[in-house]
Amino acid sequence: MVIPYWKSYIPEPRENPKGGNKYWLDWLNGVLSVNSSNLQGFYWSLESAWMFVNYYKDVLCNQGQMPYVNPQTIDILSEEIHNRGLEFIWIPHAKTYALQNTDIWPRDYPVCGKDWSIPGGSEFFDLVFVQSNYYQCRDWYKNVQWTDEEGKVRTGLSLGEWVDMLTDINRSKNTSNVFVEFECDGRILTGGDDNCSEIWHPSTEYKDRACKYVECSGQFINRAYYFDTNLNNINFMNGYCQETLGEGYV
Repeated sequence: MVIPYWKSYIPEPRENPKGGNKYWLDWLNGVLSVNSSNLQGFYWSLESAWMFVNYYKDVLCNQGQMPYVNPQTIDILSEEIHNRGLEFIWIPHAKTYALQNTDIWPRDYPVCGKDWSIPGGSEFFDLVFVQSNYYQCRDWYKNVQWTDEEGKVRTGLSLGEWVDMLTDINRSKNTSNVFVEFECDGRILTGGDDNCSEIWHPSTEYKDRACKYVECSGQFINRAYYFDTNLNNINFMNGYCQETLGEGYV
């Protein structure tokens, strides 16, 4: 079940993100007060992969940008959920060549001129599925300039390289609960504009984008899927990837 961060129809958090816990705890306990054998766990709906560091920036030097949340809030919710024997899941978006600077993993990071130990979502959530947004924004990935580990300035980042970065961080942090979300939508049938460049591409382009997740992320034992609101998108891609790659999308 989704734990709401935003108010309905209003771009404001439902509680003070600097440390208010009452609304979200009351909401959680209200759901838990209803006996349901179908309830398996909860999903934290704020998808920003920088939701902790922006909290520190705002509290320490008034430089943080919304949205954010106090890590203590997530810690409290996580403990309550786990005490009930349920799972807590997060699916942050991280369209970036600097995954190491996200709040997915704990890290030391300079904030307002001082190094701080920033907690990571992997410490609180049972499963984290990272959104690359490669499917939606492949044009950004093709054109982005970034500096690799050898200090070379490069143009373009493949999904495989992005997945390798994630895998390397998992290994260095000894993390086993961070995975990749597979993404597709109705553009696999109709074509449409790239979300970042607003350039139109045919449906074959989007089919290939979606199958890249199978090529690059098939080693992950757990997967989450974004498919818009139409389950047929998943069914179509399952058959298409099986035919073109010899491996299903699901």
